[in-house]
Amino acid sequence: MKFNLPILLLFLAQFVWAISWLFTKKAIQFINPVFLYVLETMIGFLILFPLLFYYLRDFSGISKDIWLWLTIATIMTVLGSIVYFWGFQKTSLIVASLSALSFPLFVTILGIIFLHEELTLKFIAAALLFFVGFLILVL
Repeated sequence: MKFNLPILLLFLAQFVWAISWLFTKKAIQFINPVFLYVLETMIGFLILFPLLFYYLRDFSGISKDIWLWLTIATIMTVLGSIVYFWGFQKTSLIVASLSALSFPLFVTILGIIFLHEELTLKFIAAALLFFVGFLILVL
């Protein structure tokens, strides 16, 4: 089997996010979910903002369509995160992490609808297995 750096990086990102959610779950017991999200976002912004100018020195190459897509993506990220933080505050870490597993299902369905990605039998089988497994664990 060939070494696959992108997959390794994606798994590393998931591991790092898992660690962050452990600390978020502890903090969210004492802080309003919206305030916690805003605080985490502001800290992230302060860390990442200098990188923006390092990697992208010329903004003129970004079309109006891309600015629109980025705006919509940002609004959806903020709304989704706030709603997720509210739910996260009211449930266990295990249930919250399992509900986060629905993300690939929604992304795939939206990708099929809006980006015309291919729907495969393998995806349908995996989606059914996920849904049944999720119901068994949460109900």
